[in-house]
Amino acid sequence: MSIEEQALYTLEGLCGHKTAKTLLTHFGTLGKVIEYFNNNTLPVIEMGLRNVKVGGRRIPATTLQRIYEVVRVEFKPEPETNTE
Repeated sequence: MSIEEQALYTLEGLCGHKTAKTLLTHFGTLGKVIEYFNNNTLPVIEMGLRNVKVGGRRIPATTLQRIYEVVRVEFKPEPETNTE
């Protein structure tokens, strides 16, 4: 898998192939997509991407919200249990 395909694959898990490809084309890099979602409020993101189309339609607000939440969530691993 090429590095470009890996970036696409990583984002696809959040929003599907077509939306991931559209966002990567719009921003240029996976890092810039993540930075945009991390550094802006959800209303700003929705307004900023209102003209970005996937198959002739806007990216659904629920998709934008999911990306926003996943990018910002703090990872809290479950405590390891001792199996001995």
